[in-house]
Amino acid sequence: MNNRYDVLIIGTGIAGLSLAIYLSELAPKLSIGLMSKGALPQCNTRLAQGGIAAVTNQVLDSFISHEHDTLKAGSGLCNPEIVHMAVHEAPTRVNDLVRWGVLFDANENGFHLNREGGHSANRIVHHKDFTGKEIHAKLAGKVRRCANVALLKDCFATELLLNDKGGIGLKFVRKGDAVERTAMAPRIALATGGSGQMFAYTTNHPFATADGLAMAMRAGARVEHLQYYQFHPTAMYQSRMGQVPLISEAVRGYGAHVVDGRGRRFLFDYDQRGELATRDVVTDAIYDHLSATGEPFAHIKVNHLDLADFKAEFPTITTRCQKMGIDLAGASIPVLPAAHYQCGGIQVDAWGMSSIDRVYALGECAGTGLHGANRLASNSLMEAVVFARRTAVHMLAQDFDHCTTASMEQAVPIHTAKLHRMISEKRRQLRAITTGAYRERNNRVAVQERLYAVNQLRGQVAKFGLPGYGAGGELTNLLWAGSGFIDALYQSFEPKEKHLLQGQTSHT
Repeated sequence: MNNRYDVLIIGTGIAGLSLAIYLSELAPKLSIGLMSKGALPQCNTRLAQGGIAAVTNQVLDSFISHEHDTLKAGSGLCNPEIVHMAVHEAPTRVNDLVRWGVLFDANENGFHLNREGGHSANRIVHHKDFTGKEIHAKLAGKVRRCANVALLKDCFATELLLNDKGGIGLKFVRKGDAVERTAMAPRIALATGGSGQMFAYTTNHPFATADGLAMAMRAGARVEHLQYYQFHPTAMYQSRMGQVPLISEAVRGYGAHVVDGRGRRFLFDYDQRGELATRDVVTDAIYDHLSATGEPFAHIKVNHLDLADFKAEFPTITTRCQKMGIDLAGASIPVLPAAHYQCGGIQVDAWGMSSIDRVYALGECAGTGLHGANRLASNSLMEAVVFARRTAVHMLAQDFDHCTTASMEQAVPIHTAKLHRMISEKRRQLRAITTGAYRERNNRVAVQERLYAVNQLRGQVAKFGLPGYGAGGELTNLLWAGSGFIDALYQSFEPKEKHLLQGQTSHT
């Protein structure tokens, strides 16, 4: 395996794949290393159902409307300049995806456009209800045909390497190998996804363990808006913790009803938009209503719709319901909010550059300023491609002085059965702490207690000296993200209250 590249990209979701393709197109002789934690399909992108938000029909929609919807969803905490830039560049980036072979649903007017919560117009470009799977398959195929892209599969990145100029490489461990190696590059891009696995229930892939975010935090990178974690209001309810199936936002946009155990549409009690309110509003409404009624979950009802059309529009969800024994004609789908998207992350500028020179971040691990307190539905896939293009352009405008640091290898501890049992138990405890913090995020005393608990847990785990890769590395990274999340929640309260935990928190 080569250990020196011109650019090193960590992550193979839509952000990492798009960046590799743009770089390959713009600079065919560039040496690009593309590192994946597992196989290429193991990422959140493939799980995306809804689609990409973009103004592709300026007769029925407008850039101003898309900007307004994004700013409103973000509760005034979006960066207006970033919103303006991303919304205006989105249609061109959608055309790039088409040029790369992605097939979006179409009709006589062009793209077939769906509508999701928080949007004032139909603007979601999609491929039935498995848009992410279609995008990822086509981009992965194209990357494999790029002669200057080296795929580094089954590699767990553990630590950024820096010098006085900024990022120069990273340390990593290959699957099935207890040796830590180095990969060197004068430009590094973190596209490692989110951290949904720190919560009890999440729609995220099991690999969403905050690896890039935690590496950047340990290296001293600035982070922002970690307290704003978006829960998807309608994940399919299951009794076990961990990953749960998503019931797309587009299902509610299609006309499905959210009801309680008595069949009552209760969302209008909380917001006049009902099912089409933004995700944060619907999530809080469901949690509040369940707390009031004592019911374990809410329901999505679709039997008032044309079921033949519904099944054609949402084949993935239909198949999932069939496997779960749910008859859509006579029964409803049990749903509960689940952690879905990290709205903040590694702070970057309009070109994807972090506060560490030569280290970029894009996709879900990045805090671009687009989402604010709450991501507008389907803005994330759009954001990933927009910033992939901008990051590629910025990287190529810099000098590519090559690293002189020598390659290093060293043995690392292995995971024993006893260690795996401890890791599993500590992850369960972390999930309970962070999920409780989210549900009680408006209660200062409760957040204070959760912050103390997560820092106590970090101290306990630190005593074990966990291996920095695999399950041990994932737990360590989730603890960094979890304490950062709860600390950011606490810091959002009035300054006069912050002295209570002075000296007890650390997430940078």
